[in-house]
Amino acid sequence: MTKPCITFAFILLGMVFSHAQGSSLSGTVRTAAGEPLPGATIFLPGLEPVPAPDSMGSYRWADRPPGIHRLRVSCVGYEPYELALRLSADQDRRFDIRL
Repeated sequence: MTKPCITFAFILLGMVFSHAQGSSLSGTVRTAAGEPLPGATIFLPGLEPVPAPDSMGSYRWADRPPGIHRLRVSCVGYEPYELALRLSADQDRRFDIRL
């Protein structure tokens, strides 16, 4: 009876630590004039796309893996934006982007 309880405790502990290591990205996507761009596409190559910015141009992407990534933002009619960034474990980063 003790072995299943200990195994379960280790599984729960692993879940807590693996969740704590995710990073998040947030910010806004706007035109050079400061207007929100809710139709922009934001992505880190190799990972699923970020949910589209809301009507105010705000985005948030949680639980991203630590490491060096390329943030790419594009929108029809605008020059694409690209930025190399490093995400550390359990870090919240904010990027306000102007296209």
